[in-house]
Amino acid sequence: MPNYSAEHTLTTFHTVREHMAGRLLGQGVRSAADLLRRLEFVKGNQFDRAAFDIAWWVLDARRRGVPLHVALGGKADHVATPGVPLPEGGPPAPQDRRKQATQRDRGYW
Repeated sequence: MPNYSAEHTLTTFHTVREHMAGRLLGQGVRSAADLLRRLEFVKGNQFDRAAFDIAWWVLDARRRGVPLHVALGGKADHVATPGVPLPEGGPPAPQDRRKQATQRDRGYW
């Protein structure tokens, strides 16, 4: 039941599969702006557009060999989180941070 927005999974799946994907698959999408221009024919449907927008940024970052935050214009290698509590027991140990970085670099999160 669409109680958050007029969009929901069934309509998103249908619109992406039946109307949007065919205009993008196998095409040379050069930039995020190019992607959005190709999707202008669909009015509204922000969730549907977001599926392609997110996928484009992730694939572009991988193609360029840069982390996603860099592809999106980020520069810092850490983010200050004032007011956000640390996990019980304090921050992760250095070996845990290395393991998390390896998992992140492999695309697990």
